[in-house]
Amino acid sequence: MTIVLATKNKGKLAEFNELLKDHDIELLTLSDVNLDIRVEETGRTFEENALIKARDISEQLGNEYSVVADDSGLCIEALGNAPGVYSARFMEGHDYKEKCNVLVDLMRGFDNRYAKFVCCLAYVNKARNITRTFSGIAHGEIVKDYSSNANYGFAYDPIFYYPPMNMTFGRMTLEEKNKVSHRSIALKRLLEFIISIKYLL
Repeated sequence: MTIVLATKNKGKLAEFNELLKDHDIELLTLSDVNLDIRVEETGRTFEENALIKARDISEQLGNEYSVVADDSGLCIEALGNAPGVYSARFMEGHDYKEKCNVLVDLMRGFDNRYAKFVCCLAYVNKARNITRTFSGIAHGEIVKDYSSNANYGFAYDPIFYYPPMNMTFGRMTLEEKNKVSHRSIALKRLLEFIISIKYLL
């Protein structure tokens, strides 16, 4: 089975490849299918944005491939669940080290450090008229000290502390993170669905 992953994010691609390594699924990127488009994320939720991307790219590719689109982000309770669906566009033009530093600064003085990573995967198989979404959530906290975590992980991983493993996502190995991350939870649910309908594909 071949799936086109609607992302150019190398960190996400590495996580997906690691999670899919034991399954008979070939994962292609937009570059692999010569598709260079940027889908405007106009949804108000992770699910809406994932569906917008998956449907748009599926229309571009036709019936040849199944498409999986990911929309995910960091929701910080004390900041009104920001940056939320705007996680990738928060402080657009700045790198993630700057973004992380600003978020930790914004959290100074808050006792409530609760945060969650949310991932929604949208699966579209146009040939079979199948559209589904699968979500995953990882619960944690925002660190108080960013400087000692700055060089570990990508995106917001350095500032997301995961209490059950007593470390940030950034300090985890890929194998450790893929056991507990929001993306791995969503992808496992997607895989269960694909296996359940495999005879259709």
